[in-house]
Parts: sequence; structure tokens; C-alpha cells
Amino acid sequence: MNSYTQVVKVEKSIIGGDFRNKRTLLVGSVFYRGDKSVLNHEKGLFDKQTIRGYVEEIEKLKELSGLQHAYDVIFESVEAARKFISFIADVSEDPIFLDGVSKQARIGSVLFAKEIGIEDRCVVNAILCETSDDELNAILNSNIKCAVLMASEMAMFKPTELIDIVANKLISLAKRAGIHQWLVDVGVIDLPSMAFSLRNLRSVKEKLKLPVGCAPCNAAYKLLVDGKLRLEEVRAVNSALLSMLVLEDADYIIYGPIKAASYAFHVCATVKAVKVYGEEIEKRDFRKTSFIHGYLKKLSK
Repeated sequence: MNSYTQVVKVEKSIIGGDFRNKRTLLVGSVFYRGDKSVLNHEKGLFDKQTIRGYVEEIEKLKELSGLQHAYDVIFESVEAARKFISFIADVSEDPIFLDGVSKQARIGSVLFAKEIGIEDRCVVNAILCETSDDELNAILNSNIKCAVLMASEMAMFKPTELIDIVANKLISLAKRAGIHQWLVDVGVIDLPSMAFSLRNLRSVKEKLKLPVGCAPCNAAYKLLVDGKLRLEEVRAVNSALLSMLVLEDADYIIYGPIKAASYAFHVCATVKAVKVYGEEIEKRDFRKTSFIHGYLKKLSK
């Protein structure tokens, strides 16, 4: 499926547009519960050298593939939020998705983003139907202009239901918070739910023309947590789900922990490059103006 969606700008990153020229935004999670680089989640203590190493690798992958990247910074307290966010802001120019576990942490994070002057680089992750007035007011005061809109973290919906929730509930909440740039997260709970995710992704693009994506890693890595598959098998599952989302023209994809970037970038860039090149062959359009040709050329020498 190739369709045009509205363009959302988060400082230097452009999300949305048409499939051929779109630099898909890959979003990597960092400081999550289970991240071995984190020494204390409450106090925000972590191994800076390890994280810096992943950031350096991601910069190389961005240059090779032409794809964009953002960090989904996860935190459990205001203290941790301040330390995690300031570090990522210092070592990378990529957008930062603010992903707090508690309401207090989320409120503290958006206000801290304004305090250090990075609100234009930040994305609220996420505004839900149950987001409180306190949180909406904090977002309004932060001057952050972009947010992920998500119907639910625990339930899946039919396309018509999701469209109704986004159009008639979530967008109104976002506007109250001063948010006028929206990314829709169609949600992923487990492996079977990906079927709903793909249907809903198509529906959001067709009906609302909004940039849309999700986190297929939720389904893949759940298999590891549940002890059903080994890590290398989980990576294979995640690669398959990432491929499906690229083929369905997802505007952004949360691919999993940042250490997974080493394979996630190549999966997404390969699928996109081959599809774009195939469409050019079919249309006999060989101008090779798409950014993705650089990736093919580098790997075909």
C-alpha cells in the first residue's frame, strides 16, 4: 500500500509524505525496564559509555541507509527523566519521544524539555483517552507541538472504531494540550493483534491521512519474556513484522531496544529499497532520485 499522508516536522525530521521519498522514522527504546545499561531506574543511574556506543552505531546506520531515527526515552521518575533526557539530547540530534511510566514522571518530563530548550525536538508519547487534565495542561505549558495519539495500550479496535476514537476524541484532547501535529499509534499487544494493527494502519491512512505507525516489537519480544522463543528467534519474528510495516507504508516504526538497530535498519532499508526499485522498473522510471538508491548502491558495489 502506497499512499500520501500529512507531513509532520519534528525539528530536522520529516514524518509522512509519499512512500517513494519518505525516510521512514525508526524509533528505538532506551532506559526501559530490563535495559541492562540502567543501574537504578528510580534515580536515573546508567552506563553512559554503553548508551553512547549504541548512539554512535545508529549514526552510522542512518548514514548508510538514509532512514531517520528517534529515541523513545522511558523513565519511571522525574529524577530519572531529567538525567535520561538531558543525556540523549546531548549525544544525539534525533527527536526524543517522552515515554513516562507514571503521570508525575510524564508531567515532569515535558516541563523539563521546555526548561532545557528542546521542546521542538520532543514528541509526547502518548495522549490516550484517559490522559488527565493535569497532564494536558503540562503539555500545553511545555510548548511541545507533536504527540502520539493512541486509543488504548491494552485493547485493539476495528478500523471504524479506531477512526472514530482518533477523530472525535484524541484529536480534541491533543488540541487542548496545544498539540497540532499528530502521529497515530494503532497499537500492538501480541502476535495475532498485528493483523488488526495492519488493517488499522491502512484505515488511518485512507480516512485521516495522518502519519501512522506502531511498535511490532511488543509482540515479538513478548515471546522472549514468556519463554516461548530464544533471542535469535525473536529477532527473526521482529524482522518479519518490521518488513510487513514497511510494505504497508508505516510512517514510523518503534523497532525495539536501541541495540536492535543493528538489524532493524537493514531489514527496513532493504525492504523499502527493493520495493521502490521494483516500482521504478514497472513504471520504467529510472531517474534514481529516491534517497534509498544510495543504500542499494553502497551494498551493490
